[in-house]
Amino acid sequence: MAGTIELHDEMHQKYVDKPIPTYENLKGTYEEAWSNNRNKLLNAIAENDKSYAFLAALGAQHYFDEMTFEHCGTKKMDLMQHYDPDDLGKILNAFLQAMDDYLQEYVKVDRPVRHYETF
Repeated sequence: MAGTIELHDEMHQKYVDKPIPTYENLKGTYEEAWSNNRNKLLNAIAENDKSYAFLAALGAQHYFDEMTFEHCGTKKMDLMQHYDPDDLGKILNAFLQAMDDYLQEYVKVDRPVRHYETF
């Protein structure tokens, strides 16, 4: 099994084109993380709901992984190592840092973040 995984990883590195962050492929991705994942995590922590915080963090992790490996080629974010049910502030801080890091991808390609004043 380990040999198969190693071969898969080697072949993936060698033959699969990795996406790179561009002005076009980043469009709306930061805003999506802000409006969807950020608000869920903030709500879960405000309610001190450990399972909701875990699921919100897991959803954010999945989103960042998708952006890294499939869509944009952004920096890898490892949020789940910071999940501690006895200290939900750790995962919130890690998520907010990941959002700041992700914002830097926008800065690199000179893409402005879209803000909406009203619904």
